[in-house]
Parts: sequence; C-alpha cells; structure tokens
Amino acid sequence: MKHFRWVIPLLVITTVSAIGYYFSKTNSSALPEWLGGEREIGVTVAAVRRSSMPATMRVTGELSPGREAIIVSRLAGKVTAVRFNVGDSVPAGIIVANIHSGALAERTLELQAEVDVARKEAEAKKQLVADAEERLAKSRELLQQDLIARRDVTQAETVMITARAQAELARANLAQKEAMLAQVHKLQSLTRLSAPIDGVVTRRWVEP
Repeated sequence: MKHFRWVIPLLVITTVSAIGYYFSKTNSSALPEWLGGEREIGVTVAAVRRSSMPATMRVTGELSPGREAIIVSRLAGKVTAVRFNVGDSVPAGIIVANIHSGALAERTLELQAEVDVARKEAEAKKQLVADAEERLAKSRELLQQDLIARRDVTQAETVMITARAQAELARANLAQKEAMLAQVHKLQSLTRLSAPIDGVVTRRWVEP
C-alpha cells in the first residue's frame, strides 16, 4: 500500500507537466499569465490638447448686495432728471440725477450782479487813485517852482491817500463778492448726484 501512495501523485505531476509543455509549444499565448503566457496590449499615443466644456447649473436663492449706497440730495429742490432705470449698471462717478434749486439759482444771479457792480466800482476807484497821484505829482512840481502854496500839496496828498483807501476797500468788497459767488457755484455742484460706487440700480425713489 505504501508503494502505490507514491505512484498516484507522480502520475498526476507527469500528466500536468506534459500538458503544459504541449500548450507552450503549440499556443503559448493561450496559457494563463501564471503559466508563462504574455498578453499583448495595444497602446495609442496622442498629443495632449487643452479644451473647455461649458457647465450650466440651475440654482434658486436670493441675492443680497455686498455694498449698497443710497444716493440722497443734500439740497432741497426739484428733480429734473433721473438718468438710469432699475436694473441698469452704473460706474462710479457718473451723474445719475439732477436737482434744480430755485433759491440757489436766484442767489447765483444776485451774486453775479453784485460782483459785476463791485468790479466796476473797483476799476473806477483804481482810476481815481491814478488821477490823484498825477495831480499830486503836478502839485509838487508847482511847489518847487513856487507857483502854489504848501497847503495845496498837502491837500493833494490827502486826496491821494483817501483815493487809495477807497480803492483798497473796493478791492476787498470785490474779493468778498467773488468768494461768495464761488461758494454758490460749489453748492451748485451738489445739484448733480453721482454714483459713489460701481453697481446696479435696484430702486428709484423719485421721478422727475
């Protein structure tokens, strides 16, 4: 019995070896990889190319602004123009509305008239100074020739000093009127409302 126990395994090993040798000679590609067969793998080489694919996403929600500005007039007046509608995009600094202030416009006309009057007065006073200086110069020449008295020269000097003082006062009055007119012109710039930031119009509070 012990002799036959070795015969059977030996026959099995011999048979498997013979079958494996037969397949390796006839069709080695049919053998599994663990028996020595090789699998052919096809490889294709292509150049890499960058491309983009659009993607559409549908979402629901509510948008809230990151920054919001309410444009308010600092002057009382009448809205004459609103240049953009709800939904329009506006860049920063652009004029979005205009305001007309009747009181400011009336004050501008008054000050302009006062400036014109003050300028004419200043020019007249300047001419008086020139005339007074000329008369004083002639008086001094006549005094050197002993043709007039000393008091005449003194009187001419007094007239010249008075003319210069009046001319200086006229110039100060003109400067004051011009400063007031410039201030009103600066206020008129407030009648043009501009957008402080880039954005989209979300609401119109008033209409022209």
